[in-house]
Amino acid sequence: MSQNNPIRYFKIISSGTLKGGVGKSNFIFNTAGMLAEEIIRNVFCEANIPDEEQNILLLPSGDPAKLNNLLAENGKPNRILLVDADPQFNLTNNVGVDVRTSGLKTTQQIFETSMKAEELIYKSPIPGLPNIDLIPASLFLTKTEISLISRTGREWIFYNFIRDNIDFLNQNYRYILSDTNPNLYMINQNIFIASDDIIIVSDVSYNSISGAEFFMALWSELKHPLQKPDNFRAIVVNKYDTRPNKRSGDFIEYCTHPDNEEIAKLLVKQYIPLNERIADTETEHTPINILPVKTSSEKESKNKAIAAYKSVIAELKERGIL
Repeated sequence: MSQNNPIRYFKIISSGTLKGGVGKSNFIFNTAGMLAEEIIRNVFCEANIPDEEQNILLLPSGDPAKLNNLLAENGKPNRILLVDADPQFNLTNNVGVDVRTSGLKTTQQIFETSMKAEELIYKSPIPGLPNIDLIPASLFLTKTEISLISRTGREWIFYNFIRDNIDFLNQNYRYILSDTNPNLYMINQNIFIASDDIIIVSDVSYNSISGAEFFMALWSELKHPLQKPDNFRAIVVNKYDTRPNKRSGDFIEYCTHPDNEEIAKLLVKQYIPLNERIADTETEHTPINILPVKTSSEKESKNKAIAAYKSVIAELKERGIL
């Protein structure tokens, strides 16, 4: 079994944490939405589509056939693949895919079958952003996890799936973004081994950042015998209360203290705010950048969230993560 990096032109990025409820699935979901729109607007510019028509095409009620044609005619890898490796399937829910759908293919098949990537992918589940695809999660991933214990090369299954489908993935995708369960069991080890970069998502709590520190220490120990280079690249603070309060201030002071040099080095300067419109993206199954709003206050809240995400993405690009 070869474990050398295959030649590929897309980035594989995963979220990680050891504490649930920090919003990592929502972070991956909205980051994918922002990146997908950025890619689409670049395609629009190359096709000389007027701004007004661009905005109409990006609406959930726009012209998906025309948008898909523009993406296809562009001839470049301009899609984003979401891989939900969490048996709680929050990312799958966010996208709006019902895991109870009969015949739905999931990440379970990656670990239990030799099915090709194109057979597993749920195409264009988000109206307005048809360049986002998904391999959904399954509740039965927990059962799959148990079955992997006795498998030879069990840590490399997802890596080999990427390698075996490299031509298809290279032709279609710019990014693969993976969501994981808050643990370091076998399926997550698979995801992290294949990942170029791991983004740790933390809320504003000491339990969360302590979990992040433990997560980094534990993964550093696990990856050593697998000869995996260090791939912790960023810590994103989510659900940050922008109102003046001691808790948020104390948390950031702790993270940036000289005694916490490793945390401070990874910390992204821009924080994702605690924001009602961001929370709405889960129930509306629509990323923040194309989320419909009804009032001026909702629009203001949405714009603040978009600005935060743009700043986070810009910093991740500066670091070479995106």
